[in-house]
Amino acid sequence: MTAIEVRALAASEVGRLEQEEPPGRGFARAMWAAQAAGGSTLLVAWDGDRRHRDRPALARGTLRGL
Repeated sequence: MTAIEVRALAASEVGRLEQEEPPGRGFARAMWAAQAAGGSTLLVAWDGDRRHRDRPALARGTLRGL
């Protein structure tokens, strides 16, 4: 069984998320700026060193269980 870790976005992870975005979208960078300013928190689900995106419902279920 794979363990999924859900945590707040870290500065070191912004570039990794940006690589998966369509060109020019800027979502990860904008969310990081909002989080750094204290206005938001972007939670990201990780499967080891990969962002978990295949089953978002699993990540949501993990959050409900906290």
